[in-house]
Amino acid sequence: MQLCMLRSSCSRISCSTWETQNMAFSSQILTLSKTPCCRPRRPNCRWKILLSCQSTLFTAQYALLQNQQVAKDKQQEQLTAAFEALLQDHEHLGMLHEHQSEDSLKTFHRILELEHKALGERHEDMLKHKAELEELEKVLNTKQEAMQQEQRTNTITTDENQRLWES
Repeated sequence: MQLCMLRSSCSRISCSTWETQNMAFSSQILTLSKTPCCRPRRPNCRWKILLSCQSTLFTAQYALLQNQQVAKDKQQEQLTAAFEALLQDHEHLGMLHEHQSEDSLKTFHRILELEHKALGERHEDMLKHKAELEELEKVLNTKQEAMQQEQRTNTITTDENQRLWES
């Protein structure tokens, strides 16, 4: 009966501590069986002694379960504290990532502004160069027209000279 009760209470205990508890209960049973209260002197007190031993055993078992509950509560507190610390670390890392992202975006924005400025200056230089080329084209067109006019004049003059030589 004692073993059955021990087993039912031990089934609620985690597997990792079950063997340790089993050894503790076994040593308690041995200790109680060696004590004078557990050795029957008279057959009539056998039940009283058995109940007394069971009571002592259950008291020890209850104390052990209380200690386990305290240890479990402490472990739960530690896990809660660790979880809260992890949450704080997560928030801190999130803020750090956000800050780094902002810095990265600011740097990228500055780079784009510099490229925009350089491209704007290059565009202005190209517009100036285009205006110079257009001006040069006008001058060349004017010179070409003057040369064509001069060539026509030369052709007319050459034709007249040749007519004069032939006449």
